[in-house]
Amino acid sequence: MPSTQRALGELRDAHEGCVVCADYQSQGRGQQGTSWESEGGKNLLFSLLLTPAHLPTTHLFDLSRTAALALANYLIDNKIDAKIKWANDIFVGEKKIAGILIEPTVRGDRVLQAIVGVGFNVNQQQFATAPLATSISLIANKLHNKEEILQGILLQFSQWYDMLQNEEYQAIRESYTALLYRKTGLHRYRAEGGEFLAELVKISDSGDLMLQKTTGKTCTFRFKQVEFVH
Repeated sequence: MPSTQRALGELRDAHEGCVVCADYQSQGRGQQGTSWESEGGKNLLFSLLLTPAHLPTTHLFDLSRTAALALANYLIDNKIDAKIKWANDIFVGEKKIAGILIEPTVRGDRVLQAIVGVGFNVNQQQFATAPLATSISLIANKLHNKEEILQGILLQFSQWYDMLQNEEYQAIRESYTALLYRKTGLHRYRAEGGEFLAELVKISDSGDLMLQKTTGKTCTFRFKQVEFVH
């Protein structure tokens, strides 16, 4: 199919928790229109419908945190040391294993629904256009059952989503911060004006990245305004 996001969005009378999966997407997307490489039948490609009751738009990034925590903690529970690369990519070491795309529908100051798209590398072992990619198969040196992994991820989603529904925002933010990729130390970044060294200060409540440069100046970046240099 072209895209699980599109397929789920076009389903009539879809209910919360509805999941659309695909073995291959001809038009799979990442954040802000980037493409997602996935070999047919090898990985988990799915979209999940959520209708978060009474979630204010000011807490939309907490939904993003929730999704990232579900994926990262699934891996951690299976003895894979996963980190969350801001905003919501999942990394193992210096390589990306999963990505998330969230497409919300809002009315006024409330989130009516959100379609959470996930690309999760399971059994793919070669990545032609994504040299910084990895998979569970590459890490564990064996093939895995995709259906079992999907069920495990959805269980994690349920647990973290319950916390979101119960407005446990601070606990979600603290858990997200604890798993941040490059959380400590100086690292290289690139923004308008070139590359620079900086240390992560924090992620704001609304999801902005705050970095302190070696000059001592603290800068705030929105998604896609800055990139990590590998």
